[in-house]
Amino acid sequence: MGELTIHESGMIFGPFADSCVFQLEKSALYKGEFRQESIKTCEFVLQKDNKIYFIEAKESCPNDHNASSSDEKRKKYNEYIQDISQKMRDSLNMYMSILLGCNDSSELPRDMHLSDLSEYAIRFVLVVKNECRKELVRTVSSNFSGKTEE
Repeated sequence: MGELTIHESGMIFGPFADSCVFQLEKSALYKGEFRQESIKTCEFVLQKDNKIYFIEAKESCPNDHNASSSDEKRKKYNEYIQDISQKMRDSLNMYMSILLGCNDSSELPRDMHLSDLSEYAIRFVLVVKNECRKELVRTVSSNFSGKTEE
């Protein structure tokens, strides 16, 4: 079993056991059929303990306080939230389609072939480089949580 380190948005994730990480964007399934259908994905899916993490990395995050200052800034902020929400939904759908046998599972790492998800918690994680304003992170998380339910 090897290890995998992921470099994304100026950050380094890992190392992780390569048997528990699925890089959706690098899969043949995504590069072929899914990308052509305007499907968006997060950076990677990580299975650790009894959790499945969908990880999206960004270098920056628009300030939600600026969102109320003009229509353009509000639109930019809302697009940011909608883009991340779509990536998370599409990533979950892609992973589930593989687990359910609707799509090829040959690229899915060994430890991620899960037949019973009842014991797993699914977590959507947005990592923003150098973002230390807890208030902003809470606000984005709150807005993001509402969007994933659509």
